[in-house]
Amino acid sequence: MFSKQLVTVQALCDLNLFSLKNAYGGVQIHSRHSMPLLKKEKNKGYSIISNLAIRIGNDTWELIAEGPKLYKNGIYFDGFEDFSHEEQGSPILKTSFGPAGTYDAKEQDGSTHYSAQKYVKGQRKNIVEYVFTFPNNLYNKVVFRGNRHYRMNFVEVHGFASHSVQGFLGRTDKHGFFDRRGKDMMSKEESYLRRNKDTRFSIELYAQEWQVGLDEPNLFMNESNYPVAPQKCSFLGKGSIDGLVDSDIVDAGNDLTIMGEEARPRRKLFEVDEEVVLMATEACEHLSDDNPKKKFCLEDVMVTEEPELALDSFYEE
Repeated sequence: MFSKQLVTVQALCDLNLFSLKNAYGGVQIHSRHSMPLLKKEKNKGYSIISNLAIRIGNDTWELIAEGPKLYKNGIYFDGFEDFSHEEQGSPILKTSFGPAGTYDAKEQDGSTHYSAQKYVKGQRKNIVEYVFTFPNNLYNKVVFRGNRHYRMNFVEVHGFASHSVQGFLGRTDKHGFFDRRGKDMMSKEESYLRRNKDTRFSIELYAQEWQVGLDEPNLFMNESNYPVAPQKCSFLGKGSIDGLVDSDIVDAGNDLTIMGEEARPRRKLFEVDEEVVLMATEACEHLSDDNPKKKFCLEDVMVTEEPELALDSFYEE
């Protein structure tokens, strides 16, 4: 998050991660959270990001974990090297490619609206990464990343500190967990208002606040198989907020009831055998013990039993 808070939530629904209205023609990022795509993983009790979508001005890009495959305005984008024709009926007049396979979206005056680059990474070349960068400030970038092997997506957002941004990833102007009206969901006032509902702030309540609503554009090509507003998100287990302890304001995952039933623990790590624990320990040993994301690496490798997952740059400091 923009506040540097580490959170985890196991949801089934679409979330509004990022909304920027006053630059680049508007930028929005949505994530679709689904059950694992691999059949052997479907009963593990965790969710994945199966689809990522970003709208930049009039262009909408969607990354589907199955593949992974990238679509632009609903059309399969089958490789930067092959995309050279001029687009019709759009403000983009031409495309160009650099040595790294860069796609430049051009304005009518010839200036660059935004750029996209594709990279293939990993020891087995399973990691496919798309980086969207913005003119005048190359630190402003959005990274979509998929993995051919375990079929799940990652998203990273860098920069944008000088812009007014809000969404599930937080705000750029102040730290905390804010609703769509800009109210701090962890404040004592908001906690008091919720007491009549016998609940305190939790990461699940926060995620529910940022479910893609009926009044927002649907950036995905296909309808979701999971809850879509006004039906609320489903949660597979208790989420967590790293560094926050249980209090009269915050429920950090100790006392939560989800969808009318008691939530399961976030990870079923008590069911993991010693061999899996050893595999996860070896897979994540390249990470420093001081790295707060190391425990995420260990838990994710244990629950997926995919050691290659530890090589994803998400776990780096």
